[in-house]
Amino acid sequence: METKTQQNITTQPDRFGLAWQSSTDAWAVCAQYDGFWLTFSPNRKTIWRFWQWQMSESAALPENQVNVYQLFSLPARQAWRQADRLAKKANRTISLEDMFLALLKQRSVAQLFVKLKINPREAFALLENYAKISPPATNNLIKQLPFVAFALAANLRHDKIGSLMLLGALVELAPQSSMVAAIFSNIGLDAQKWWLVTAWVLHVPLRLPQEGINEDLAYCCWQAQNLEQMFGCYFEFPAVETALKAAAAKNAATLRQHALKLLVKAAGLAKQKKRKTITERLVLQAAA
Repeated sequence: METKTQQNITTQPDRFGLAWQSSTDAWAVCAQYDGFWLTFSPNRKTIWRFWQWQMSESAALPENQVNVYQLFSLPARQAWRQADRLAKKANRTISLEDMFLALLKQRSVAQLFVKLKINPREAFALLENYAKISPPATNNLIKQLPFVAFALAANLRHDKIGSLMLLGALVELAPQSSMVAAIFSNIGLDAQKWWLVTAWVLHVPLRLPQEGINEDLAYCCWQAQNLEQMFGCYFEFPAVETALKAAAAKNAATLRQHALKLLVKAAGLAKQKKRKTITERLVLQAAA
């Protein structure tokens, strides 16, 4: 017999593989992913079932339910609680802006920003000042955030929903008219960069081909990760982009090989100059 949970699926899976459904609980939203019902309850330690079904004795609630919050890493839980505190302090519901402010204080997010050559303090100051003069827009996208973060973690085959997954969900969900999206645009953070650098930082392979991901750039990032381990150096993401652009200008037929050659040469130059960080400038010197 089918359960009422199965009968009430009203949407097809979206681009994240999530089929959304409203619920009668406090969070008001849940989702189905690959045969599992995802719920979200940040206030309880045990799995909490959202659905309040009026069911007959012969009908049982499905057992394949997952409280997404239980999969949050400790830093992700800290970020969520911090965002909730920010919202309560302002006497409003939690928003995407609150979540972004909280994530900017997380170490893994700071590492991603450094890799992208972005100063997280500037983004934090800009968003904090904006929140003081203009209250964040109220929308239901924050309800979807934990589930999208789950889907991103599943795509990367990562066993925890960390702060980087929450950041990725923000990148994916923030409306173009929002301050969060405006800051992402200003600092040059988009979905492709999030995917590439997150996989790089977490040392996990990307599933390719993937819509919106440049496979040549993904290859170069993977090689840069290997070179970091070999040379004990640190590649900035713009340096990898520069190597690929320089290779494209030289010979498109051997694009990846030429880009890798530039990355190796730049790492050698860094070692000669006793530098740990490989920048765009070093790659351009290697290409000269």
